[in-house]
Amino acid sequence: MPYSLEEAAWVDGCNRFKAFRVVVLPLLRPGLIAVGSFAFVHSWNHFLFALMFLNNQEKQTIPVGLNTLMSADSVDLGALAAGGIIAAVPVVLVFAFIQKWLITGFSAGAVKG
Repeated sequence: MPYSLEEAAWVDGCNRFKAFRVVVLPLLRPGLIAVGSFAFVHSWNHFLFALMFLNNQEKQTIPVGLNTLMSADSVDLGALAAGGIIAAVPVVLVFAFIQKWLITGFSAGAVKG
């Protein structure tokens, strides 16, 4: 973000906090939402870290819990598919909620004028 935008807000009579709130934050919001959404998906799907360090079955994450449905001799495909859908629902809801801001952030750099 150019420093000149913040300076222009100061010239217009804003103090540092108001310039941050009125000028800087709206420009940073799409990027912050994109980074936050990708971090959410990454942490939601983190399998290996949770598998190595969570020994207590009550504290297992959803991907590790789905892994327990598979054994060496059998796989319960129905329960595995249902668990996969249940695990995907929160991610879909989060992205449906932030879709407007995410698309705004992706297309903001492409608009000229």
